Amino acid sequence: GFGAAAAAARRAPAGDAGAAARDAFERAVHAARPDVIVVAATAPRLPNTSLLLVPGCDGGRLVAALAADDVAVATGSACQAGAAEPSHVLRAMGIPVALARAAVRFSFGPADDAAVGREAARRLLGRLQQARHPPPA
Repeated sequence: GFGAAAAAARRAPAGDAGAAARDAFERAVHAARPDVIVVAATAPRLPNTSLLLVPGCDGGRLVAALAADDVAVATGSACQAGAAEPSHVLRAMGIPVALARAAVRFSFGPADDAAVGREAARRLLGRLQQARHPPPA
């Protein structure tokens, strides 16, 4: 298995794999919801990963809703996946508990392009709109 993974890594595009999807995703989200915070947007970071803080949202519920839309997303940072408490890294960065609980992490693959990023943003924004204005019962 490791040999196959190494061979695939050699064939993968170097450097910024996933960056086009991530950047298109972040632009589309920010254009529609400027209140959403991209963690470390101006810092050097992985080119395929976007960690968002969505004020007023429960990250766990948002992840569950997006999973129903076939969007692969997780709460918080990768090292905190599955933890009940908000990320200690986000807390060390001075992010309040309520906002840290609103963290959702998106990762894009090497074959993903800007269209994939825009589609992920569309699905996220659709779920956020539903949360603000739930359908009548």
